[in-house]
Amino acid sequence: MDGPPASPTLEERIARKRLLSTEELPTLPDVVRRILEITGDPLSSTRQLTRLIERDPALTGNLLKLVNSAYFGFSRRIYQVHDAVVLVGYSTIRGLALGTSVITTLKTGPNLDARRFWEHSLGTAIGTDLVARELGHEKAEMAFIAGLLHDVGVLVMALALPDRRWPPAGPEDADPLQLEVNAYGMTHAAAGGAISRQWRFPPELTRAIEEHHLDPHGDPATVGDLARLVFLAEWLVEGQHRMAGDPVGTERDAASVAVSLGHDLRAVLKVAPKLNSALGQVDAMLSMGLV
Repeated sequence: MDGPPASPTLEERIARKRLLSTEELPTLPDVVRRILEITGDPLSSTRQLTRLIERDPALTGNLLKLVNSAYFGFSRRIYQVHDAVVLVGYSTIRGLALGTSVITTLKTGPNLDARRFWEHSLGTAIGTDLVARELGHEKAEMAFIAGLLHDVGVLVMALALPDRRWPPAGPEDADPLQLEVNAYGMTHAAAGGAISRQWRFPPELTRAIEEHHLDPHGDPATVGDLARLVFLAEWLVEGQHRMAGDPVGTERDAASVAVSLGHDLRAVLKVAPKLNSALGQVDAMLSMGLV
């Protein structure tokens, strides 16, 4: 079940206000606002979304680059947004459109390895999508975008405080999230939740961003479903697609989260071969000039 998120402390509220008032933070592009409005309306149509995307040349170009990447594996090249929507699906196009808009809007500074960040974000997006589909989850249509934007708070903090190192330095045995609080006054998950509210993201997406690390001592069932799917995807992602300084749950944690979603860990592990294969396409996707 999805209960309300915990209220922020006074220190967190002060840190959020300071972080979100910086002039370095861009406003959300109008096209993204319209995508959110259209896709949040149950009466909206594929035609409305297609027309909106086609009015933005940069978004159209980036979207078609992704659709034509090896990850989707189409035998012919896709030249029209309408064809992409038909072949890939409404929900996937929505996620790609939102994701590419945010990627091109939020440029990282010298204190953050942009390539490594987007490798992790794309890897987690693919993993979250695969886990959601394997588990037959009812929110599978939001999984890709939740995985792609789960660490948007890292970008927010890197933009707002470009003189600070990411990830924050500290003892090897230190809690990475506590190091973030010490350096920035809040965690990247809290910063991501704050910017997503300011940008009026759908509530379930905001919760996924804000809660994706979970509380290791809490009941996972009190955390949003999408956040748990992102957690499992991050646990599955390995190697270069791991984010430096990002805490990773244990196998016991993953098993507990899987059970809270009505499955055992074996169902999640079925995704691993597909994910490892798909991660091989991340470099190709990032070589298209999005970052």
